[in-house]
Amino acid sequence: MRTEPTPWHLIRWLLGITRPVLRPLGASTLCRIMNQVLGIFLYVIPAYALVAGVGSVSSVVAIMVVIALLKALLRYAEHYLGHLVAFKALELIRIRVFRDIYPQAPAIMRRTGPDAVGSGDMLTRLTRDIGQIEVFFAHTTAPVISAAVVPLGVVITISMLSPVHGLIAAAIFGVAVVVSLDNSAYRFAIRVSEHRGNITQHITDSVGGVAEIVGYDAQQRRQRELRDREEPLQTAVRRRGGIVGTRLGVVAAARICVLTMLLPATDNMALAVACMFAVLRCWDMINEVADLGNHFSNSLAAARRVWSLAHAGLALNDGPQPLPTATTGATVEWDNVTFTYPAETAPALRNVCLTVPAGSWGAILGATGSGKSTLAALLLRYWDPTTGAIRVDGHDIRTCPLEQLRSTVSIVTQDITLLNTTVADNLRLAQPNATDAELIDALTVACLDRELTLDTAVGEQGANLSGGQRQRLSLAQALLRHGRVLILDEFTAHLNPALAANIRSRLREACPHTTIIEITHDLTYLDSYQWAAAIDSGSLIDAAQYSR
Repeated sequence: MRTEPTPWHLIRWLLGITRPVLRPLGASTLCRIMNQVLGIFLYVIPAYALVAGVGSVSSVVAIMVVIALLKALLRYAEHYLGHLVAFKALELIRIRVFRDIYPQAPAIMRRTGPDAVGSGDMLTRLTRDIGQIEVFFAHTTAPVISAAVVPLGVVITISMLSPVHGLIAAAIFGVAVVVSLDNSAYRFAIRVSEHRGNITQHITDSVGGVAEIVGYDAQQRRQRELRDREEPLQTAVRRRGGIVGTRLGVVAAARICVLTMLLPATDNMALAVACMFAVLRCWDMINEVADLGNHFSNSLAAARRVWSLAHAGLALNDGPQPLPTATTGATVEWDNVTFTYPAETAPALRNVCLTVPAGSWGAILGATGSGKSTLAALLLRYWDPTTGAIRVDGHDIRTCPLEQLRSTVSIVTQDITLLNTTVADNLRLAQPNATDAELIDALTVACLDRELTLDTAVGEQGANLSGGQRQRLSLAQALLRHGRVLILDEFTAHLNPALAANIRSRLREACPHTTIIEITHDLTYLDSYQWAAAIDSGSLIDAAQYSR
């Protein structure tokens, strides 16, 4: 089981990713500290001059003007550098997270149990949560450091000038800081982020299934379910608001205690007043501690959700031995393969032994849920078998690079994802350097050349296309990969018999030497296959037995 990260672990992870921008972050922090020190001088100098009766008004005003100008420059530099760091850090984090997620796909989207992450929650983590981390760099790191350094420096300086006043300042700061700190903020932020992720996923499902929801008159039920998910969030926020409000009230009341710095007898009232104003000027930093605690906790809670994606532990290691290059089909072998999905107990496949001859066209038959598609997923190394081995041309696929394996094996799936762009752009996802002529050839094999052009807009998720057109466009994508093995997972499910037969004829003519593995429950073409295997409840059975 994966160990959950501690806050310090998350901080080290973020700083490790953003190491290239830590120097500007340090410069931003230094500018903030200098800016706040000058802000103290802006209070202390006129207060001391007024009480002590030293210096002319013009000289004091001139000093204050110079300090104010320097403060403005430092303030600008702090924010410029801070946001430069923040946005560059977001770029680095996004690149790193996507780099960590891609090797885990599609397994990371198919998890079940408590670790399951739906598409809506995934989108929230990759957008809103990563965006929330920006606060850590732009509005948290420098303020937290300055809120510790500047008041501490003030206490030390006052103690050197007047130990009694230094003791009072230390006591006031100590009480205010202790009251402001809240160990529960991080746990609260985690709960809130989880609630929001659940709400986002529910809304995503509702929007995606709006036709079914309306068709089954389930609008009211979905609204009730949404309210049920929102209620714990609202309750938690209300309770948290009461706690934060009480703490802020105590901190505000503690500010009045600053006046006690005038009580000790002293021969230098100007010094006492100056010390009091120095402490008062630090109060904005004390107030920020509570706010920063919330921002800091929210950023870490968001980082935790992003970290859990990057460290889901589903990445498969690349093998060191490339497959031999060839232009003909490859032999595929499942050797005593057993596989159980993560978080499941029952095996999806049991002791499957199957050898597919190179260049043949055959079928794996079986009912829905029997394990046919799992065989294909394992061949593409979406997961590794629990036991057994899968070989291509006699080479264990765990020993070869993933990129080469997935170039060797192409698949046409039932679950087709199309981008909201043109036919050409969708085809070039499979082969970015393909020429227009190559794209048209692929469309011709898929019998789409007379129905679609390269400039046809497919719409969101292929909404402008029929189910059969989407499936054939997926076939055209797979053909552009020029793989040695082609898996067809129910690829004629939305096609009429005449069109399906035409595509089969064109496909065999275009790929005479490719190993074609058709996954289907349809027995129409059983006699035309060069081989056939059947699977039931994860185990191979005789194809003749399935046909009965």
